[in-house]
Amino acid sequence: MPEPLQPLEFTEPATYRIVVEGRLDDRLAASVGGLRVTMQAPEGGLPTATLVGLFQDQAALSGLLHAIQGSQNALLSVERVADEP
Repeated sequence: MPEPLQPLEFTEPATYRIVVEGRLDDRLAASVGGLRVTMQAPEGGLPTATLVGLFQDQAALSGLLHAIQGSQNALLSVERVADEP
């Protein structure tokens, strides 16, 4: 069973998993350097992009979320996850 996440300050680094509907456009894809991006295209369903990575603080996370909003991709989920080794 995974360890529970500890409370987080807004200025601390944390790892997040972000899922958006659709494919990432080239501009947005270029802005996610350092994040792992995986695409899924289920047969008969809409494609999704999953981005996972370490954000230095909440401002960095907010900046990416703002870029996603500007790209016209629907934001499906944002989840703080345990840091990856």
